[in-house]
Amino acid sequence: MKKILFIFMLFVSVFMTSCFEEDLILNTSFLDMEFEEKARLRVEHLEHNDVVRWRSSDEFVVSVNRDGVVIANHVGAAYISAFVGNKELICEVIVDPIINLYEEPILAFGRSKEYILNEEWRELREETFTTLWFYDRDVDYYMYLFKYNKLESAGVTIDPRSVSSDNLSLFLDERYQFVGDDGHTLFFERDYFGIDVYTDREGIRVVYFELASRSSTRSSVKQSEKSVEGEAVLKEVRELLKAKL
Repeated sequence: MKKILFIFMLFVSVFMTSCFEEDLILNTSFLDMEFEEKARLRVEHLEHNDVVRWRSSDEFVVSVNRDGVVIANHVGAAYISAFVGNKELICEVIVDPIINLYEEPILAFGRSKEYILNEEWRELREETFTTLWFYDRDVDYYMYLFKYNKLESAGVTIDPRSVSSDNLSLFLDERYQFVGDDGHTLFFERDYFGIDVYTDREGIRVVYFELASRSSTRSSVKQSEKSVEGEAVLKEVRELLKAKL
């Protein structure tokens, strides 16, 4: 009799727990945020002793603390999960850019020139054995550099007279992680690629490359070939970024 009663009580306990878990919901299943914005997620219909564990699918994009406070770290998309017992509740998070100076080039490192020509929608300006140049109305031009017919780096060139230091700083900061500078070049990282930002006589260069090839693709620019206007903009950008560290 005691054994039957125990099994019955266990069944009721499991059934009631399952019912309670079915009632659990997040206060929202979607967040549309901007860089450095905060939002609060809550699990509704919690029992007094319930413990909630929070997790982000990509902390580079969004992070979440033990209280369910979500912080938008960089532009992108990710999911926030709330775990209560065996129940997982999911909220999709989109971090939108505040400013758009340009679209990233096609970052298909290792792919052929023919691949880039087929995928690139901008107007072809010039083609050589190792480079492709494309015109764009938002920036001066896009460039792709190939080695042995494999994409090694890609970049954009910006006229320093067409961009403010505040806008350039925000554009870079909300998309990439600033990791330092050497006095002439700003260094950023994201996912599998790195970004170098420097100036030459053409303007401000933003160059993308695989992190593994950073040492072989970094450009060295002679002081005499640098843009005076571009250097002034980058100096202010450097100060703005370092002030946040």
